[in-house]
Parts: sequence; structure tokens; C-alpha cells
Amino acid sequence: MSDDLSDGGEALLLAEDQVRFFRTFGFVILRQHFTEVEMSTIDAELAGAVERTFADRPFDEGTPSSESLQQVSLNRAITPFIYALPEGPQFYGIARQLYGADAIGHESSAVLYVGDTRWHADRSGTDIQVSDFGCKFCIFPQPLGADTGVLRVIPGSFSNSFYDALRN
Repeated sequence: MSDDLSDGGEALLLAEDQVRFFRTFGFVILRQHFTEVEMSTIDAELAGAVERTFADRPFDEGTPSSESLQQVSLNRAITPFIYALPEGPQFYGIARQLYGADAIGHESSAVLYVGDTRWHADRSGTDIQVSDFGCKFCIFPQPLGADTGVLRVIPGSFSNSFYDALRN
């Protein structure tokens, strides 16, 4: 499905069953959401950003992510495609479909993970009491599997009451 963006482009949308799944479980997986060309662009921009970020201090593969996240520097000049994704056709139409016409793209970021990151909710701060405030789009450029970094989502953990129970 698609919808027109204000710049004349077409935004990708979720199918109704995907919207229902998202509203029920708090996530939806968008397999092969990007074209091969777009993924090649993402890979190239990310590789360049990683190289520049860690030029003076190498990426520490010995530091577990649960101890310290290793943030990759992104900006409009060196990662223009990635930087534009929050308001680009791949994500903005979906965000607007789920949260209304006043949805805005917030940021692009990249983090290199090592080892176990432990379960966590993607929230800012411990005092946030938010429900239904927005969505986060994650791109995993390399396949995830049992031996390569499994992504586990606890369905429904976006709900405040379930999140609080899990946290305790």
C-alpha cells in the first residue's frame, strides 16, 4: 500500500493485518522493506560512518553492549540516505498511518552491539509514563540468528502495566 507525501513521493503503508498486529503486540516486522539498491546505500553509508567514527579509537569488540553502547556518528553530509529515513517514504507514511497526520520523524542513529544487551524497553528515562506515543524503526543490515544476534521482542511489553511487571 502507499500514500502520497507532500513532496509528491509515495509513502509505504502497512496492510490492515499489520496495523492490527502492531496495535495488539506493539511491533511489526517489515521483511525486505528496502530494495537491494537501498540496502546497498545503507550498508555503504554505515560502513563509512563506522570507519570515520572509530578512526581514532577502534571499535571495542570486547566491551559488551550491556556495559557500554558504541554510538556511530551519523549526519546529513556523510549518511544522507540514513539521515533522511525518519521522514522518508520508507517510514513516514507508516508513522502517519499509525499516529496521525501530525507525526514527525525524530532522529536517525546507529549503534554497534556486542554480546548480550539484556531486555530493555526503548524508552527515555525511568520516569516516563507513556503509552501510544510513537514508534521506532530499526534496521538490522546483517541477518540475525541464533549464532549472530537474535532480536527478541516481548509482545505487549509496550503497555505500561506489562512493562512495569516485566521491569520488576
